[in-house]
Amino acid sequence: MDRLLASEKNAESEKSWSMEKCQENERLRDDLKVAIDFKKSQEANFSQLSKLKSDIDELKKKLTCLETEKHTDQISNRTEKAKLRMRLRGTQHKLEAALFRHSEAVEELDLMNRNYEAASQKLKDKLSLYCTEVLALKKQLAAKGH
Repeated sequence: MDRLLASEKNAESEKSWSMEKCQENERLRDDLKVAIDFKKSQEANFSQLSKLKSDIDELKKKLTCLETEKHTDQISNRTEKAKLRMRLRGTQHKLEAALFRHSEAVEELDLMNRNYEAASQKLKDKLSLYCTEVLALKKQLAAKGH
């Protein structure tokens, strides 16, 4: 009977030990599933992070290109503005010279017109004087011829 009791205790202890092992195995399976899920999540995050880093690098390159383009455009615009300012100055000088020549020509024409008017008036006065003399002479001739 002792043997039977010992055998029953042994069977109970094995059953208890077996249940503990089953529970430990299930806990380990659950831990393994959690670890696998965590690893998959980490891999997905790493993939997203790699893609984001790639996108950032591409955007940095585009930004650098745009900044270089902008700088080149600014230099080109400054150069173009300087050229246009020089052309404007040259054109302004030509305009001022043309205006000066024009005003001199207008003044000269005004002077010539005044001189012409004065000379014309003198000639009219002389012609009037000669006409008066001719009339006087004609009257004298007419008076003598009668």
